[in-house]
Amino acid sequence: MKRLPSLLVVLVLLGCGGSDSPSTPTPSFVNAAGLWTGTSRLDTVSGGDCVRTTMAALIGTTTNITVQITQSGSALTAMSTATATGDTAHYSGTAGTSSISLDWTQMSAGIVTGFRCSNGERRDMEVRTDAITATISGNTQTGTQASSWNIKVTGTGQAVGILFLNSSFTLRR
Repeated sequence: MKRLPSLLVVLVLLGCGGSDSPSTPTPSFVNAAGLWTGTSRLDTVSGGDCVRTTMAALIGTTTNITVQITQSGSALTAMSTATATGDTAHYSGTAGTSSISLDWTQMSAGIVTGFRCSNGERRDMEVRTDAITATISGNTQTGTQASSWNIKVTGTGQAVGILFLNSSFTLRR
């Protein structure tokens, strides 16, 4: 019977992994970090008392935006800025293999007082929710943003509805 040379035995054992436990795959997350620029387009408006009619007139309009995303593994933080107004929104969320999901944490224009409806009535608006989902392919990010706002009669605080806004966006890094 022939014996295998010692070095060959060691190499064969190393090639087998040398362990009875299966290897754990390394998680893969999309690289979302960086400064993204592009446009957001208002797609739909619903609810919201008289604010809906005024906002519906803006369907199809675009806004230039920048989004700065910081990433640590799958954890994300982001700040979105409307270029024309300087309004900012801060988000936190997670990255998947090809997509990201973000929820707002703070918004500079999260409370709007005295919004004038097209019928002349005034309303106060306060953000309730704001969520972003996007797919990233290379240096292009496409996605949607959905937000909801409490609507109250200015000066009385009487709740009169909830406004729902949906937008789509395309960003490039």
